Amino acid sequence: MKPVSKSLFALTLTLVMGALVSAARAEVQYEDSFPRQVSIDSRRIEPDHILNQPMLRMAELPRIDIVVPFASGSDKLSPEGEAAVAKVAAILKGPGFMGPGRKAAHVLVEGNTDSAGKAKRNQELSYRRALRVTTTLVHKYGIPAGMLTPKGFGSSVPVATNSTAGGRAANRRVSFSVVRPACN
Repeated sequence: MKPVSKSLFALTLTLVMGALVSAARAEVQYEDSFPRQVSIDSRRIEPDHILNQPMLRMAELPRIDIVVPFASGSDKLSPEGEAAVAKVAAILKGPGFMGPGRKAAHVLVEGNTDSAGKAKRNQELSYRRALRVTTTLVHKYGIPAGMLTPKGFGSSVPVATNSTAGGRAANRRVSFSVVRPACN
């Protein structure tokens, strides 16, 4: 990677920090091919930015391989669904997702439906399912609301065929994707 010119970096820093840095001389220290720290004169600036975090590949993000099932046309949690949500809560409270002095991971709660019914209704139902699981995790299990984002996908992300009863049942679910790992 080419070294960044001092004046270009200073200009970029001015725009990012929202302050005039034209008189200051910026020095960049490189580790692992990207800037880790910036010093301006004698002050240290350590922005909370993706460049301060280790680079992660998708395979390195923690996974939650639990699916919360739902009955056809419903956003109510069954006993089986409640048990799945309890397992997810236990995972989210673990050290890989939150802990003292750490910024919690961020998880996308993905609601899905089968293809039965109208697309608009399925979209709304999938969001209600995601919201139901998110609300349960927050209110019943104490997961911070800022860790979770509910999103409805309707019938657009099937995991099985919608031409059989078993396939439709598999598609009526809420799943989870970690979009940001926990960090210090």
